[in-house]
Amino acid sequence: MTVAAMVAEFDDVAGWTADAVEELGIRYAIPAACRGSASPAALAWLAEACELSAGTRLLDVGAGAGGPAAWAAERFGVRPILLEPMQAAGRAAARLFGLPVLAADGTRIPLRTGSVDAAWCLGVLCTVEDKAALLSEIHRVLTPGASLARPRRRTAQPGKANGSPACSPVIKSRPLAMSHPGGLSGLIL
Repeated sequence: MTVAAMVAEFDDVAGWTADAVEELGIRYAIPAACRGSASPAALAWLAEACELSAGTRLLDVGAGAGGPAAWAAERFGVRPILLEPMQAAGRAAARLFGLPVLAADGTRIPLRTGSVDAAWCLGVLCTVEDKAALLSEIHRVLTPGASLARPRRRTAQPGKANGSPACSPVIKSRPLAMSHPGGLSGLIL
């Protein structure tokens, strides 16, 4: 993806989303800011797989306009920290939800080692070249035994368009295979 395409997709659209929500009303904030991230059922499944609960420090890597993190805060009482390299997207998240946003690249997270209880990166890995560096840096800031969810789209058959969403994997310290009746699947390592 070119830089111009990244800016259009992940920065400009986030700013327009915040503008639209201000005109339409705050009740549209979470659905609008979750655009492309996941359905409520998929987010609920991820949140439960990550064992999110009140007070959990959740790092949302590539948070965009902040919809999924705001949803998790509302539904589970987590304390989200948003990490977003695109300036307009970070401003949109702060404007819409008042959540703390760190303007940074996921390969250089400005947090202490072991400072977050869970993390997710929704639709992020397909946009970065050095996936190992991103995952390593996320691992660094997670507490021991914490969860990392990275949902992706799975292709039903080679050469066909993307199929149903899949979570592969939610990473933890104990082995457990998982599946979701709505077509999601994942593996906790």
